[in-house]
Amino acid sequence: MSEAAFIKALLAPLTLGLPEADNLLNDAAVLPAQSQAHYVVTTDTLAAGVHFIGNEEPRYLAQKALRVNLSDLAAMGATPLYYLLNLSLPHTLAEQPAWLENFVQGLKLDQRFFGISLLGGDTITTSSPLQIGITAIGTVDGGNTLLRRTAKAGDALYVSGTIGDACVGMQELKQQSNPQTRAAMRYLLPDPRLELGRALVGLANAAMDVSDGLLLDVQRLASASGLQAVINVDSIPIAEDVAAGGSTWKSLAVAGDDYELLWAMPHDLAPALHRKVAGLDTKLTHIGYLETGEGLRLVDKQGQAVALPSTLGYQHL
Repeated sequence: MSEAAFIKALLAPLTLGLPEADNLLNDAAVLPAQSQAHYVVTTDTLAAGVHFIGNEEPRYLAQKALRVNLSDLAAMGATPLYYLLNLSLPHTLAEQPAWLENFVQGLKLDQRFFGISLLGGDTITTSSPLQIGITAIGTVDGGNTLLRRTAKAGDALYVSGTIGDACVGMQELKQQSNPQTRAAMRYLLPDPRLELGRALVGLANAAMDVSDGLLLDVQRLASASGLQAVINVDSIPIAEDVAAGGSTWKSLAVAGDDYELLWAMPHDLAPALHRKVAGLDTKLTHIGYLETGEGLRLVDKQGQAVALPSTLGYQHL
């Protein structure tokens, strides 16, 4: 299938006729300006052997590539609008129409679920492993975008969901290509916390998503705000099935691919947040606080110091 045929037959229909995309006839999309709003733009690239195993179904690869970008939008309180797709396809995959159709099916499913559409992008064939690049665009009404650098000393630290599920799921997938466990599906299909992110606007002082390991990302948020983070390791939320498998916070809190939200806010605003998210069925856990200083401290539930692991999370470079 030629690039032109791929775009016309499979990708152009994903634009849903949006005039901004112009049926993918151009190299760029034109977005209208909106008053009293900020556009939020993020991009991520997933590479075979780095960000995914390689034995996943194509539709899961497409959905994960999209969802990790939507998680970035969620962390800033944004509502997703559009995305752009850049595909570097190995020649072997470019010659498999069924693979391409399955990949696009994943995009179709998530477009409907998240209410977004494709604007454009680029597709090439390569002798290198598969790479999937997504750029996602969202908006925050009123310009009240959540940032990392605006936390305050005394803020409580919270995290959504449970930590380390994807790490366990990845190991399961490496051992068996298609396990249908909860942890494996958490690895394959992360859940961008978009509604929670929007609920945090006006309550949280700072936020980000957890993608490279909870401890590393806590340290990043604290550092961006010029503060020190204190984490109670006994409060780190771990799912019962993961704990039953023998995993502990020491390995799970430094693993990546969680795509949960981490935020800092005054502790007395917690009841207001719980009221706003009452219908979401999303676990919210108080895991620590921020104080003057720098770096990261770990304590147990008795307040005793706990040694930092030798690595705090995944480093890209």
